[in-house]
Amino acid sequence: MAINKGTLADLQDDLTLRLWEGDESAKGAILNAWGGRVLFAIRKRYSVSVDDAEDIVCEAMMRFWEWREEYDPNKAKVGTVLYKIATNVAAERISGRLAWQKAKLKEEKWDAKYFEKVQADEQDADAPDDVGPNPSPLQEALRKCWESLPALQQDILRAFSDAGAYVLEAATLGRELGAKHRGGTPIPGGDIRVYKKRGWDSLERCMKKKNHDISDLRSPSE
Repeated sequence: MAINKGTLADLQDDLTLRLWEGDESAKGAILNAWGGRVLFAIRKRYSVSVDDAEDIVCEAMMRFWEWREEYDPNKAKVGTVLYKIATNVAAERISGRLAWQKAKLKEEKWDAKYFEKVQADEQDADAPDDVGPNPSPLQEALRKCWESLPALQQDILRAFSDAGAYVLEAATLGRELGAKHRGGTPIPGGDIRVYKKRGWDSLERCMKKKNHDISDLRSPSE
């Protein structure tokens, strides 16, 4: 059930006191009031799974709690601070993935005092679709270019992204994706590597047409 603005204002005051007093019940109250909105915004902004978004919001709540004594309600609302911390957590996680995804972070660098600067982009707490800023031109271009790739290329690039620093065998991935895309017929490891390169090439060409150069984000091995 939606919480009206008056109730949110009263809750804001109550939670501020509970945060300063170290009342741990405040954590559940914050997540109950704003957790769903923040989770929705993180999923929409970073294209992460529900499970990943839930982990991000929980980590953000833990960091907020550790920082609670410095919280200033005159500088930002509780929900806004939770969202800002969540974007920082999400950015840290994305930075360890496929190089091209790091382009999303170019315009989203929050320093250690970011919660002191959030008043300028305060959002309406009752509008889930509006939580957080609109996508930047770079992010929107990446989204469109990514969606233009064939599903197989998306799955291949995503798999290597999720693998991170771990070695992902192309042949193993070929067997897994063969079940999804080829009716159970394995895709040769050589083809996986070819599709991976094609995906990268397509992303670069598409982004260049939109006046964004992401060649510096591509690792030498790609």
